[in-house]
Amino acid sequence: MRGGDFTGQNAIFDPLEVSNGKRAPFPGNRIPQNRIDPIASAFLTRYEPLPNSTSANGNYFDSSPSRSTGDSASGRVDRQFGNRGTLAVRYTLNNEDNRIAGSFPLLPFSEQVRAQQVSLGYTTGGARWANEARASFTRLRVFGVPETAFQVNVAKELGLADPPSDPFNFGLPFFNALNYSMVTDSPTLPQVQRDNLWNLSDSIALVRGRHGLKFGGSLLRYELNYLQSNVSRGRYDYTGVFTSADGSGVADGDAFADFLLGFPQNTTRTKGSGQAYLRQNVYAAFVQDDWRISPRLTLNFGLRYEYAAPFSEAHNNLLNLDYSTLPQPPRLVPVSRGAEPDRNNFAPRVGLAWQMPRRFVFRAGYGVYFNPEIAAESYDLVKNSLLNELNQTQGDRAPVLTTRDAFAKTAATGFPSYFGLDPHARTPYVQQWSGSLQRELPGRALLELAYIGSKGTKLGRFRRFNTPAHVETGENLPPRPGDLQELRTFPSLGPIIQRQHIANSSYHSLQAKVEKGLSSRISVLASFVWSKAIDDADNVIPGLYESAGAQDERNLRLERGLSFFNPGRRIAAGYVWRLPETRIAGPVLRGWTLSGTVTLQDGTPVDPFYFVLDLANSGTPNRPNVVPGQSVTLPRSQRTADHFFNTAAFSAPAPFTFGNAGRDTIPGPGNNLFDFGLQRRFPIREGHTIQFRAESFNTFNHPNWGIPGPYPDFGPFFGKIFSSGDPRRMQFALRYDF
Repeated sequence: MRGGDFTGQNAIFDPLEVSNGKRAPFPGNRIPQNRIDPIASAFLTRYEPLPNSTSANGNYFDSSPSRSTGDSASGRVDRQFGNRGTLAVRYTLNNEDNRIAGSFPLLPFSEQVRAQQVSLGYTTGGARWANEARASFTRLRVFGVPETAFQVNVAKELGLADPPSDPFNFGLPFFNALNYSMVTDSPTLPQVQRDNLWNLSDSIALVRGRHGLKFGGSLLRYELNYLQSNVSRGRYDYTGVFTSADGSGVADGDAFADFLLGFPQNTTRTKGSGQAYLRQNVYAAFVQDDWRISPRLTLNFGLRYEYAAPFSEAHNNLLNLDYSTLPQPPRLVPVSRGAEPDRNNFAPRVGLAWQMPRRFVFRAGYGVYFNPEIAAESYDLVKNSLLNELNQTQGDRAPVLTTRDAFAKTAATGFPSYFGLDPHARTPYVQQWSGSLQRELPGRALLELAYIGSKGTKLGRFRRFNTPAHVETGENLPPRPGDLQELRTFPSLGPIIQRQHIANSSYHSLQAKVEKGLSSRISVLASFVWSKAIDDADNVIPGLYESAGAQDERNLRLERGLSFFNPGRRIAAGYVWRLPETRIAGPVLRGWTLSGTVTLQDGTPVDPFYFVLDLANSGTPNRPNVVPGQSVTLPRSQRTADHFFNTAAFSAPAPFTFGNAGRDTIPGPGNNLFDFGLQRRFPIREGHTIQFRAESFNTFNHPNWGIPGPYPDFGPFFGKIFSSGDPRRMQFALRYDF
């Protein structure tokens, strides 16, 4: 196919040869040599490897090795000041220099990591009180770049218009052809991170009669000096729509044929340096009372106050969107912080422990926990000072973009895209409650049955604004035909990513745990969790299957479904067994210990949506329809790596309509892991021992499959497993203690 011969593949049509409104097929299903884009030809010749495998899992096996060099050092000094107190000082250093082989088609990249920490702790007290003061400083430096950075300007070499000029951004552009693997450097590189974290805390514990009182406070200071690329070399999506007869790319057409012709449907790029210097202070104070009413009953009361100041930027480079201009387009305005302060974060906690008759113990608790959103919300406001381009074109029309001029300014492309953060966003919080019953069993074993639940409120989510729905102005228009750019709320702008704290979640679980402490020769800890997690958004960062975003911005209630991290059922167990002594070869077989862990869990659900195709012409991810009478789940005997779920359970919706498939409705594969360890200590002489340890991970070499392809427009890759977990690994270690 590199030469344009698509014999035996989908029929391909010429988007430039149109007669009576219909595209003419390429004769013999072959693209003439003089029509093949020189950039595509050069890329395939210089960078795209030839097939080297006939495996059903792909025709290329990547054997690129990873290399890791690490150094670590740690030192600690303790000083006892008589009966007055104890001072502990510790310093830790970790250095890594890595060459990380990407998961094909990602090429290897270079990463350097240096982490340092200095911590001090001072403890003092008396018979009925204790004070603990701590201070620490942590510095993290990360430097990750493609191996081609500072060396080859690949974009310029290939002939792309307006290539990167900064050697820091040199590397391969992201040519993304549906159903094909095209080598590329990671679109998120280069990355530079130099973070400082200051932590001060102090707490005092007092005993007053039946009350155990504790109170204290803390201060965290974050200095995040961060730069991460967002496709600085460009992302080019080839979908097959331009070589299809009707521009849909569903029944015919080929994404690789679009690439050979040099016609991407969508392109994305950020131009400029996104270096940010984010700053944040987090203050906290708490008070707690453990009230021992009787030897059998204890109540716990607590109140915690937390205030996470909004992120600021040391160079005043935060730009947010101001919607006070509606119905005119929003305007970028400088802001000192992304959101207004939220100082109303009081978190009460209450607990109970009751030792009941017949060796039963009942415990219950309730608490509120505040959890500020990640810094990405504020970091993207720094990126508003850059040129963010996201071009989306329609396949049923003549190509507007070419690979060479993928970011040209036309009537339908070249419009700036921005990020917005609701200035009134409140701090997300979670309410958590639990109740458990414990019973001591014969043999020094402990059984615990518990219910644990939680509810998340004001959680962060991203929304796609400036779409044909016009949700910003309250018009809430349905999908309809027309030019996508002209249908946008603000045709002079590209897509807008708007963050709001309006999402919700819930979690309910029944849990059972058995624990047997080390008595004679064996100890065991085993648990079973049966749970269900539901939410209506994933997180604030647009992603792939784990964070696609809403299909219909007019009705976010339709996004309510299983959480991506919901495994349903999980069994976990760990044990340590001191093997019995034997008289046979006693000196050799004596003193061995066998240990291991077992993990069995259901898979996480996956969201079905079209990777590129926009059948609704909505500018949002489109989901398919569910076929009545068809189950998504296949019988266990029919699940394979090529066909994990029933793809026939989904069908394409009619043009300009949304599919009715729900969010996270594809069940993912579970995990089965058995790990074992065998060890023994050999005494040499007083104070000197040698420890031998043999470990095996995934001992039975079970193929723990990754996420199946959830994209219906991936053709034969829809429902296919793309990756698997680590195979069996064994390691042996000798340690000399003196």
